[in-house]
Amino acid sequence: MPERLVFRCQNALFSGVFALAPFFFTAHRVMQTASWAAFPPIKMRPQYEARRHHSSFSRLFFRIDMSLKGSLFLLLIFLISTVTFPWGLYKEQDSLLKVAVVLESPSLSIQGSEVVYGLVESIVAVRTSATLYIRQEQAPRFLTFEHAKLPVVCDDLSLSQFLKDNERYDMVFSELRFRTSTSEMQRRVIPIPLLVSEYLARRVSMSIHIAMIDRIHYATCAKTSIADPEVCADEFIKETRVWEDPLTTKLFLKEEDRAQAMKISTMHTASTILMPRPFSTLFLEKILKAPRLRDCGDASAVFDQRCVSCSENSNCVKTCHIGIQLDLDRDVELSVYVSAPGSSADEVFLGGYLDDVLQQDLQADWEVVAATASADFFYLFIAELSRRSSNLSANVSFRIVLLERDEGLYETWDLLIGMYTAGRLLQNWNVDDRKHKSALSIKVKVLSLQPNTNLVSSAVLASKHPNENWETSYNKKETEVWFDQLEGYYGLNMLFGRTEGGRVGSFNLPHNSPMYRRLIHIKHGGFSKRWHHAPLSMRVSPTCSDFRYWAHVLKSGDMFFHVNSPMEVYYINTNSHNRLPENMIDECVDQAVSEALSFATQIPSKKLGLSGSNHRRVFLFVDNFTLYGISALLECLLEMVFAGIRLHLLSPQAMPVEWEQIFTPQTMIFSTTSSASNPGCFELAVTLAQDPLLHDRLIWHKGYFFQPGAMRHVSSIIELKAYIRSLV
Repeated sequence: MPERLVFRCQNALFSGVFALAPFFFTAHRVMQTASWAAFPPIKMRPQYEARRHHSSFSRLFFRIDMSLKGSLFLLLIFLISTVTFPWGLYKEQDSLLKVAVVLESPSLSIQGSEVVYGLVESIVAVRTSATLYIRQEQAPRFLTFEHAKLPVVCDDLSLSQFLKDNERYDMVFSELRFRTSTSEMQRRVIPIPLLVSEYLARRVSMSIHIAMIDRIHYATCAKTSIADPEVCADEFIKETRVWEDPLTTKLFLKEEDRAQAMKISTMHTASTILMPRPFSTLFLEKILKAPRLRDCGDASAVFDQRCVSCSENSNCVKTCHIGIQLDLDRDVELSVYVSAPGSSADEVFLGGYLDDVLQQDLQADWEVVAATASADFFYLFIAELSRRSSNLSANVSFRIVLLERDEGLYETWDLLIGMYTAGRLLQNWNVDDRKHKSALSIKVKVLSLQPNTNLVSSAVLASKHPNENWETSYNKKETEVWFDQLEGYYGLNMLFGRTEGGRVGSFNLPHNSPMYRRLIHIKHGGFSKRWHHAPLSMRVSPTCSDFRYWAHVLKSGDMFFHVNSPMEVYYINTNSHNRLPENMIDECVDQAVSEALSFATQIPSKKLGLSGSNHRRVFLFVDNFTLYGISALLECLLEMVFAGIRLHLLSPQAMPVEWEQIFTPQTMIFSTTSSASNPGCFELAVTLAQDPLLHDRLIWHKGYFFQPGAMRHVSSIIELKAYIRSLV
């Protein structure tokens, strides 16, 4: 970068000033003394008036002395500018967007990877502070472009150096490329975008991550000379993880590659960018425009509080709206709801709770809706907010509801959701839990970029200490992290697990604070629906009603997504409602499991319809439609679709025209062996063929992969129906 050269020159000159200054000062004193000896001042030399022959020497010494004085003055000016000018440059440097580019190889050329070369060259040209990380042991110290040099950092396969440096960057560009090899060591190398995502998730970063994709790599793998079904299938699984990560923006070079990825995965177009042709610097400048954060506090803003009494025929006594420049008719993106009994313990947690709420960096308009049956807690909530009025942001408002009586936790949740919240998105946030400052904004981002996802959950830090904030808990070695091994979409089978005694129990996802769409309540009702039976209490909803509710939603086909970043601090409170003996948590979970898994006698394992990812379809190969009868085959396909199975049908023949009106891409994707479109990796495959061995190699060579033992061969419609019915 040009600034680096400026700084080095200034440092050299600054050192020179300190080295030369003593010399100039000494020379000045010598010349001054010599000048006085040869031609003393008037008051000191009355006896020397006649010695005119020395005047030429005095004038010479005087001129040299004045020159030295001028040099000292110029050095002083230069010294001041040397100190102040770099400060201004460093200040400007700090305001620049800091960008990291992480690549597999430093061999950048237009012929090599157009998307990578065009972006890296433009990043250097645009006013950014950029650094290039290369996953190689040796690389040049700089890469030279037309505009400037880009510093290069050599890194290992696990990107250890980037892991140390990643906190300093506002934006990270990563390259998706595979080291295609049959060696086991090379196969274990994790692609760069997955490593970058993991590191950013580990520190709950809001840095923008863009994965550069110039081709569909697993399809290329199938066409190489060293193609191995297991290697290519492994590449597909890793590539799909990159596509389906909503926190990673995918930059595609070709529209057909983006369309292909969307067909065989759950990636949504909202999390993708298509690179324009030809490439322009203006396109990059749009990407680099980072949104400015709102002003978190304005001491001069007016603290607005509006309280009203409720109608007599409701459980509500009084409600208060609190905020800055309240607008009760505005659109709200997110509503956070909380029910607090108002005990002395809740009062202890309230201060930390409000501090975390006011530190959230969510940019959209959102609200916190709290309910309590304690008048003391109600007014304490208002008083604590008033004390923090200077920290209030205009995009968040509060609504506090005073209830006449506490009708139960889930009954209160449903009351708040149905009567007092306005957000398109909803989330519970218990008063004794703490959050990272970006917890809400990250989850909102996931749901906004994945319209087909209705709920997002996250990993949590499990703390045994009350009122422990996120930073303190995160930096403690003894803090446990829960649910950090799960990532991406999950289905009903991830909610259950075996206990030590062999009993089917709850895995407790999506745990304490998922964010979800209001659409879920429109489709499935509320938490407090009576679903349980004795010996559980029938007066209020039992303590695991939220777990039962999420199981019911997943069973209906909604899609849930998990982020492995530990965004919340979950306080393990021994007095929590789910840990009280009288609430019979084990009995509650048993009844919830029985209801959710009423069709199964054991934990579902690879059962159809339970997996969360759309790309996990049943692959069906049919060698000849007419041989088995088109009408009989159609009847079998419809039976599979009605059973909840998503199909991918491959055949050498074209699909009958009338089928196009019957099946949609959501229920069945059709491909021909000649086009080999929509390739993918499947958990289950069935071949309906007279000579299945003839087609096996053809199928995987076209880009359709299966795990070992996942393919079943049948030779008739009757066998196909029997096999599918045995699964569902």
